[in-house]
Amino acid sequence: MKQNKIETLNKENQKLKLQLKRANEEIELLKNALVIKENFISKQKLKFYELMTVCEKRNKELHDAVKASRSAKINYENGLKIIKDLDKNKMKKNKSKSKQHVFLRRKKDLF
Repeated sequence: MKQNKIETLNKENQKLKLQLKRANEEIELLKNALVIKENFISKQKLKFYELMTVCEKRNKELHDAVKASRSAKINYENGLKIIKDLDKNKMKKNKSKSKQHVFLRRKKDLF
């Protein structure tokens, strides 16, 4: 009877040792999976920060380009105003010259 109990206990002990061994192996696999996952996450974070840096740089370049474009537009519009003003002044001078010319011609016709 004692022998039966001892054998039964030994079998149970072996089963428990086998379960413990499997549990330890599973723990090791989970630890390795966790390390792999952490490495993957850190690589993804690094890629994310690199992309953020590139995006911030491009955003700044775009902002600078918009500023330059606005400045160029203002300069262009001011240039057009100056040209219009010069044309108006030229027209006024031409009108006064043509009036003088007509006056001189009439004066010649009279004499």
